[in-house]
Amino acid sequence: MTDGKRPMRVTVLGSTGSIGSNTLDVIARHPERFEVHALAAAQQVDVLLAQCVRFKPRFAVMAQPEAARELADKLESAGLSTQVLSGPAGMDEVSSAPEVDAVMAAIVGPRDCRLAWRRHAQANACCWPTRRRWW
Repeated sequence: MTDGKRPMRVTVLGSTGSIGSNTLDVIARHPERFEVHALAAAQQVDVLLAQCVRFKPRFAVMAQPEAARELADKLESAGLSTQVLSGPAGMDEVSSAPEVDAVMAAIVGPRDCRLAWRRHAQANACCWPTRRRWW
């Protein structure tokens, strides 16, 4: 918890991958401690849709505009109010929002790392998995 009164708000970048999915599993086991603010994925629309149904984040981000439109349509059909963003600007927005307490950057690539590093300067907590070497 951030201040003992509300759950920690978390953004998960790369939520559909193994590290992101495991992060969401931990969050699901501790709903009194964590709340999902935003989820972001590269291309797995249906997996991200299922995550949105389960966690009801305020935002969801897809890497490509076409995938974002598809996700937005499916979320609307499901009756969810999750706002869909796309591309690097969307990733940047959800990872730098002032109401976010922690960011799990389960992503790879220099562009994605740039977004996470920007958030690191502002965050109370920012986590990077170390499964792969970045150099």
